[in-house]
Amino acid sequence: MKSYNTIAERIEILQSRIEAYKDEIEVLKAEPKSDNERIIFKS
Repeated sequence: MKSYNTIAERIEILQSRIEAYKDEIEVLKAEPKSDNERIIFKS
């Protein structure tokens, strides 16, 4: 497990990951815009 210099550094890293996950979730919630997206995201 990686060590961190400060709790603030760890919090900053986690918050940036949360933002990245939120962005990815929004992309996945959106309707496919092309045939390629329909194929890639087909369940």
